[in-house]
Amino acid sequence: MFLFLQALFMQFLQSYMWKETVTEDKLMASDTVVARGLLNRIQESAGYLPVFINFSAQTSSARTQEVIESKLEKKRKNILGNKKLVVFVDDLNMPKLDSSGSQPPIELLRQFQDFSGFYDRKKFFWKEIQEMTITAALWI
Repeated sequence: MFLFLQALFMQFLQSYMWKETVTEDKLMASDTVVARGLLNRIQESAGYLPVFINFSAQTSSARTQEVIESKLEKKRKNILGNKKLVVFVDDLNMPKLDSSGSQPPIELLRQFQDFSGFYDRKKFFWKEIQEMTITAALWI
């Protein structure tokens, strides 16, 4: 799947660069424009469902989890999934640090990457998530 996304991204990037002369103003927002265009194209051609999340300093892990879960269907009590979900996180490095120096929304995404799910916040049981991919963009 990674090679498919990489090939599709390169194809989109080449067509984008031929149509537009990239200036410094356009370059700042180009990661979002390219990613949105690519994911919308994937949605039409391959049946992926894109989810766009913009991080800011006020973004919480609870809100991030709520947005992701709203797009998933319940397969069983503790298994969530959809056909194919691609979550695009813009400005990944933006959430402010908490008192221990971590960024909770990023820790939630890391937990998904490591363990393929996260805990239910109300009933405290593990939710496994199937067929979800996370992509992100950030400025350094």
